[in-house]
Amino acid sequence: MVDQYNSFSYYILPWRDFSMEADKWVVLTEDTHETNRYISYHSIVSNLPRIIAFHHATQYNARRASAMRVSRTAIPEEVSSLYFPTTDTSIAPCNLIVMLVESLESWVIGIKDDSDREVAPHLSRLTQNSIYFPYCQSQAKEGVSGDGQLIVNTGILPLQQGAACMIFGDNTYPNLASAFNASATIIPTLTTTWNQTVASTSYGYQETISEGEIEDDALFRLTKRWLDTVSATPFCLQLLTVSTHGPFDRVQHGPLQFNSDMPGSLRDYLKCVHYADSCIGDFMTYLEQRGLLDNSIIVITGDHTVLKDNLLREYRKAAIQRGYDFLSGHNFVPIILLTPNDKSPRHIADTCGQYDIYPTLRGLLGSGRYPWKGLGRDLLDPTSVRPFSEQEAYRWSDVLIRSNWFEDK
Repeated sequence: MVDQYNSFSYYILPWRDFSMEADKWVVLTEDTHETNRYISYHSIVSNLPRIIAFHHATQYNARRASAMRVSRTAIPEEVSSLYFPTTDTSIAPCNLIVMLVESLESWVIGIKDDSDREVAPHLSRLTQNSIYFPYCQSQAKEGVSGDGQLIVNTGILPLQQGAACMIFGDNTYPNLASAFNASATIIPTLTTTWNQTVASTSYGYQETISEGEIEDDALFRLTKRWLDTVSATPFCLQLLTVSTHGPFDRVQHGPLQFNSDMPGSLRDYLKCVHYADSCIGDFMTYLEQRGLLDNSIIVITGDHTVLKDNLLREYRKAAIQRGYDFLSGHNFVPIILLTPNDKSPRHIADTCGQYDIYPTLRGLLGSGRYPWKGLGRDLLDPTSVRPFSEQEAYRWSDVLIRSNWFEDK
């Protein structure tokens, strides 16, 4: 057997670490941002493995999509009745800005470090001036960030196995962006990451804008440049942040201080949150100065949670000592919603799901413009109810995606 620690392949590709963790091969074939970073930082030859991986992923996903297709006749009437053909082709009444913040969990809002400094002061202040939902359950699965983007944009849940954006990225999807004169997705990674160029187009966005792999401050500078030059209104803008992405090594320094009993990975996560929060705060100041808060719906939410069961247990002692709100073993993504027509701040403590975001925005933008009702409910309409249980919604979403049901709608 070839010695993995001394073989030439170890120096070309970090074979040892991939072989030690079999699931990394899945990550590699899907060409995710984290694999790009891993190979770039740990290989002598960084581009060749990336090209090979993406080529393999493209061929693999094409074959897999063909094998996973099902007939559209599998959709029952109670699902198809959620689609209402409409003749309302008018544009949306205002701009829409959606910030999908990587791995953002709601318990970080309002907490302090061990020197009494707030971890996310800008987000905390926003919750006091918005409609705030602190208990939104993450419904992402194997597609993680790609799934979060799918759910928010389409109102359907992800595949039970595999990443829909990779396998069925070129499907026809219901979406919010199609009702706007201009629209763009701005990403902090390569356009191949999570198949962004293809998937963003399928979600109705006219542009996918990337400057390669950048941190959040550069992402928001790129966003400001787009906003300074876009001429068509109203616009729909989607931002995907990255600086709170694991392994939380992007922020080496910062003002937060923690005692030695704080688990290192938890400390590093909170430092990344503090940095991302400062970038969001600066961007919100820019929007206010531009007068965009007066004619824009703004949504800030997490793309998925990051603390899994093992980490919730590992961090329990530190959480008890500091009063962090994941003691119950549950963690959520926040939804911070600012609207130009509703200036009454309030916290809504009901538990909701990510699939409720689409119908809520649909209601704010005018449901008549969007034929697809979604599988969640409008959180601002007390009469709105979910048409199915969450388990049934996952089941029918799987069929909707695999049958490309919206293609002929």
